[in-house]
Amino acid sequence: MNNYFKIIALGILIIALIVPAACAKSAEFVVSALAVSPEAVLGGESVKITAYVENVGGGEGTYIAVLKMDGAQVEVREVIIALDTKETVTFTITKDVPGIDQVNLGGISTTLKILKPAEFVISELSTNPTEAEVWEEVEVTTKIENVGEVEGGYTAVLDINGEEVETKEVTIAAGAFETVTFTFIRDVGPSCDIEINGPTKNLTVTEGVPPVLSVGDTWISTFVSDGIEYTETMEVTGEDIIDGKSCYVLEGTYEVPLIGIVDSVSAKYDKATNMLLRIQFSGEHMDMPFVSEST
Repeated sequence: MNNYFKIIALGILIIALIVPAACAKSAEFVVSALAVSPEAVLGGESVKITAYVENVGGGEGTYIAVLKMDGAQVEVREVIIALDTKETVTFTITKDVPGIDQVNLGGISTTLKILKPAEFVISELSTNPTEAEVWEEVEVTTKIENVGEVEGGYTAVLDINGEEVETKEVTIAAGAFETVTFTFIRDVGPSCDIEINGPTKNLTVTEGVPPVLSVGDTWISTFVSDGIEYTETMEVTGEDIIDGKSCYVLEGTYEVPLIGIVDSVSAKYDKATNMLLRIQFSGEHMDMPFVSEST
């Protein structure tokens, strides 16, 4: 009889242990609020991908978060989540190739856009006038377009006959363009090669007959060097003969000292060709006056 009751008791104990375990619900997870921050970046920049994972089951459990992009597994993370608790799952990734990627986690999706960096296309050059004379001001113009998806800065460089003459900085919005114009004057022909960052144009420069100058003729010109604007006033003050060549004598001053030290200039030009024969600069450097001459 005792054995009979022992068997009954053991059966009751087994039922007491098994039935509650069988009836208990396992952990169950719900994923929500999948977000990408920022939603658009340049290639190589970091992006945070977050989502909420809530345990709505019957007990604590481990959620295996599988991040996919365009259907391919990128990263896996395990998160232990207590019953009736919500946890934030965060991934940090970088992508390089421009385009729109589909981001998926736990069956919900969003998008990440990788932006094309600033990229510039330069149009053909144009000049006004199309043919110039010596000492005539020429405008050279080009259009620079940003075909990228973000704003960018660009340095336009004007070269004449292979020598850098001037640069200009422009900032161009994504998908927009800017027109860049340089001006210059040639004192010699018969032509010159103009280039702005690749595109080139040959400009015909007619030498023609040199102008006849008279004492008292005066002109004012401005130019920029190293970011400083200078104003130069030149006047024909007389005539002279150098190495048997008849020449004009010109005297000039600068409103702002040239390179910080040159106050005045004296030049002599060949009357027959308008070519510079001699030039002399005067000024003060380190509180000492100086004169520099070149032929």
